[in-house]
Amino acid sequence: MRPTSLFSLACDSINVLVRSLMLSGSLLSLTVAIAPLGTAALSAHAVILQLWMVTSYFVDGFADAGTMLGSKLLGENTAVSRRQMRWLTVIVALLGLGTGLAVSGALLALRDPIIGAFTRDPEASVALRSPLWLLLCALQPANALVFAYDGLLYATQSFRYVRNALTLQDWRHRAAAAV
Repeated sequence: MRPTSLFSLACDSINVLVRSLMLSGSLLSLTVAIAPLGTAALSAHAVILQLWMVTSYFVDGFADAGTMLGSKLLGENTAVSRRQMRWLTVIVALLGLGTGLAVSGALLALRDPIIGAFTRDPEASVALRSPLWLLLCALQPANALVFAYDGLLYATQSFRYVRNALTLQDWRHRAAAAV
């Protein structure tokens, strides 16, 4: 491996590490901000986070396919491969959006059984049946698109961009938590 390749790999690895730390930090700061609201709010927050992540588990396969196929197509760098990359982007986005809509519909339709599976606490159940549940459902299509698009960003080796976007997001979460 050439030194420049090794240096590039190290930089990309650091960017991915910082991205992961910022993502974890934003989740931690959000949890810290919720904690003073009491046990019921913290319980509802934990349930919402788990359900939010369910979408990522479904969409990660599309993101991974986007990363692998996109990297291959971008590496070929031909007129045909660039056209195929545009189609891959559309397909991954549509699969992400479709999954987000399906998860949103399932969460809406199965609200009470899902809440019952997570908690028997009356206060936490009330907190989950609040508009918070509708917000969770409404944001699932965007959530799924972001997860799917993440794979395409990795295909383009946009590690620094992803790091910067999450660093900015983390600082906004921390600022909101401090208020």
